[in-house]
Amino acid sequence: MIRDYPDFPIIERGTNGRSYVIDFAEAWTFIKSLRDSEEAEQRARADEVRQYGLSLLGGEAMAQTQAGLSPTEHRAIMENELLATKLAEKRGDLIHKASVEEALGELVAWFQQQGTSLSARLAKRGDFSRDQLAIIDAVIAQDQRELADRMERIGRATGNAVSSDRDPAI
Repeated sequence: MIRDYPDFPIIERGTNGRSYVIDFAEAWTFIKSLRDSEEAEQRARADEVRQYGLSLLGGEAMAQTQAGLSPTEHRAIMENELLATKLAEKRGDLIHKASVEEALGELVAWFQQQGTSLSARLAKRGDFSRDQLAIIDAVIAQDQRELADRMERIGRATGNAVSSDRDPAI
């Protein structure tokens, strides 16, 4: 250390047959500061690796951090990200988009069927005139159109736009 660090705290240099004289308190502080700076560098490097993993292969953040990583670190990040994704999926934190779309499609189809049959179901349960049932049908049809419009706006906002060739009753 004395050779590698010229500012190492030495009271008196040794020679052949004569020992070095070192202030142990200052030497301990010096060595501790070296270790602290090495740990800080390791933490900074680990943070860089972590940030790289968080970028999930996208955007400018990945391009900026990629230059400083070795292929081994890059591979380790990708493997850790894959394991984290699989674990999150098993825990139920992640679900497949297709299953959500399928469930939502079934829900919308059910809503459309219920709305279409509402006036007929009400007619069986009560005394409604044809005009009243027509108004109910019109209100339900309007609600179904509004639902379809809202879903289309949400799809456009999230980049998952739905075709506008939809059933006008939905």
